[in-house]
Amino acid sequence: MTTYSVIYTGFYSATICLIAIQFMYRYWAVFDENKLIFFEGWRSLIWVVYLLYFGAQWAIGAYNFVKTDEVARNYFREEMILRYNVSVDDLPSLAMVAFDPKSGDIRWWNLMTVVNMSFIMTIQYAIMIHCGYSMFAKMEEKLQNFSTTHKNHHKQIFKTLMLQPVTLLTMADSYLPWVTLSHAIAIFGFFSSIIAGSILTFLNVFCVGKVFGSYKYLVIIFTCVGMVFATFEVIFSPNMHSFNGATIYFTLSRPFGLSTNVMSVSIVVYSGLYAATICLIAVQFIYRYWAVFDENKLEFFQGWRSLIWVAYVLYFGAQWAIGAYIFGVTDEVARNYIREEMMLRYNANVDDLPILASVAFDPTTGDVRWRNVMTILNMSLIMTIQYAIMIHCGYSMFVKMEEKLQNFSTSHRNHHKQLFKTLLLQDEMGGNAYELRSCDGKWIIRREIT
Repeated sequence: MTTYSVIYTGFYSATICLIAIQFMYRYWAVFDENKLIFFEGWRSLIWVVYLLYFGAQWAIGAYNFVKTDEVARNYFREEMILRYNVSVDDLPSLAMVAFDPKSGDIRWWNLMTVVNMSFIMTIQYAIMIHCGYSMFAKMEEKLQNFSTTHKNHHKQIFKTLMLQPVTLLTMADSYLPWVTLSHAIAIFGFFSSIIAGSILTFLNVFCVGKVFGSYKYLVIIFTCVGMVFATFEVIFSPNMHSFNGATIYFTLSRPFGLSTNVMSVSIVVYSGLYAATICLIAVQFIYRYWAVFDENKLEFFQGWRSLIWVAYVLYFGAQWAIGAYIFGVTDEVARNYIREEMMLRYNANVDDLPILASVAFDPTTGDVRWRNVMTILNMSLIMTIQYAIMIHCGYSMFVKMEEKLQNFSTSHRNHHKQLFKTLLLQDEMGGNAYELRSCDGKWIIRREIT
């Protein structure tokens, strides 16, 4: 039975590979018909081998890297009895335990499962994204010489292709595959952040000889906060789920055997780091604005006055985190409201989870739960202040910077323009950080008609 379970997972991998192959076929059918010879005759066996290889790699990797050893059995024993009334010793099972429950050491052999599966999925989705985006961006121009019927045929097939990978991820009631995928992406993001951040910090400290004022240190601080943020994400793996009138902030992981209370505090600190990151971007906008329009005020970024901005970032980060912790405390009303949803989507008992839940209305009476609503007001206030600063400074620089920089040297002018574009990019990435999680599974949103 264990072998059959492994084969089943291999079929899932092969299905994703088949979709990637369809993307390649459609891409070549539109942009390079000569390559369609690889889908004819004996050459078509290439794709059979492609499917078999990645399906086998997934299945064999799952079988080898997640064999249920004694540590895993002991770790799951009580849980399986509680949830399914079965003994784990009698089950055909594959179990991945990322950390040793006693020592807290990483079980690298089990984690290789994530690495193996992430590698396979990265290849397939890279193919789909490249081919899909190319067709979306260039297909209209390419199809101009086609007949109307032929053109509509290609467009219809393209839409069908785009629907297939989404359907595979959304057709199940359980959202656990999203959580697994999101954690794999978080691991990738963690290593990317640490490597890129370390290189950037090294260059700023040892290689950059000419940087305006304290901007170097702002960049270093921003980079370090980003690395800490990525570290928190990969360790505590927080998730957000929206259900009707409730917003649920929780984690399914329990690293180092930490208690529920400690885990709840950890995910609150994580959310405070997000607020601090946005505040740092706002501070950079202020610095760049003054560097262009009022250099005298840059004295507030020098010496002891620079502590003003440290206090600014810490204050709003703490306000966000403390507000989430106080106003988002999960009471009995919230637990009962989300209990069935959490069991259905994550196979988890809400009583056992580190969780913060905000239920805007009482499910029974319909009354506004002002304590929970204060979470939204608190976060909205903080974000309004930060984005007001960014919008004011950004718009002013966009409108007036060209005129202001006319007396600057060409290199100085280009430097300011480049920094301005970088600021806008940081703002966009920071503002969309949580929204993007709706794609990788961190934010899982479900609205239902009640």
